[in-house]
Amino acid sequence: MKILFCSPFELDRKRGAAQTVMVLADELEKLGARCTLVGPAQVGATQDDYPDKLHAYLSEHAHEYDVVEFDYKRLAFERADFSRETLFVARCQLLLHLYETVRIPPEPTMRGRLRALLLAQRDRRRMKARIRRATATVQAADLVIVLNKEARAVLMKHGLPEARIRIMPNGMTEAQFEVFDAVPVAPPEEAVVGFIGMYGPRKGAADFPALARRVAEAVPEVRFRLMGTWGRFKTEEAVLALFPPALRKHVEVIPRYDPETVADLLAPCAVGVFPSYLEGFPLGVLEMLAAALPVVAYDAPGAPEMLPPGYLTPPGDVETMSRKVIHLLQDREALAEARRWARQHVQQFRWQHIAQTLAATYEEALAQKRAGRK
Repeated sequence: MKILFCSPFELDRKRGAAQTVMVLADELEKLGARCTLVGPAQVGATQDDYPDKLHAYLSEHAHEYDVVEFDYKRLAFERADFSRETLFVARCQLLLHLYETVRIPPEPTMRGRLRALLLAQRDRRRMKARIRRATATVQAADLVIVLNKEARAVLMKHGLPEARIRIMPNGMTEAQFEVFDAVPVAPPEEAVVGFIGMYGPRKGAADFPALARRVAEAVPEVRFRLMGTWGRFKTEEAVLALFPPALRKHVEVIPRYDPETVADLLAPCAVGVFPSYLEGFPLGVLEMLAAALPVVAYDAPGAPEMLPPGYLTPPGDVETMSRKVIHLLQDREALAEARRWARQHVQQFRWQHIAQTLAATYEEALAQKRAGRK
């Protein structure tokens, strides 16, 4: 099976979407597939003209492959544009359509709320246009890969048949598991709560101060370690300014870090939190679980693909989330059991196993396509 992976990002092995494509290709080649990867440089594109350049590249080369996989936001086409013998697969890391179904809290600063209010109408128009284009793309694709059940349900409401949608998780490599396995499962001595993610409204920025306050009242020695916050708030000082002065001593901010150090940074943490309102399949949750951190998250698209109901709370329910965190920090026996569970539970999310499922999915879809069934 010859597979062409089309990445809208330059091909490197840094953490992110390009890394996902490259790891998948590595694992599929171990199973006998022949994989080719192209990014903007390989199709002669910039970020601005990437969709057009990719379309031209595929017009010339798609027929050489059994499968072409691409980012659903970066290719507009009609199915008649390309070879019918090739399986066209749209991969949706974070489905835009979910923004229409999820209420994300306002910006945590007055300046941010004012800016959002002034630009709200423009932003809504742009999002609706992007969703229209994305809908046309997934409807033209032979197969669509999403990362969670909510995304599948939304696409079905937009008229996509369930038979053309597959839920495929993200994962970690064997080398990554080896690094995380070095983190002790036994609870650390300190009460440190971990979080990985950009600090902003979608990730629960408006809820963190209340969460930190409630936990600190019950566990005065607690410290929150916020990792990878760089984005809208680019510095440690900018994030800390969003917390009341009395809480800042409980908050440690690490705006950026080398992905290879993430296990070491998580090692002092006892528990993880993830108050995000919308995700595809959050790598941060996966990494915290791999570091033996039980993670308490919102029951919102993304995290429930990795967590059972006991670790989920309704979106915005800071009181319940803090209560679950406090229980784990105060009950060392419960924490020890939860950490053993986290280390064992995460084992199922190995790229090796995911690639095996993906290869079988492609082979089945190709057989059906070439037998004349859709």
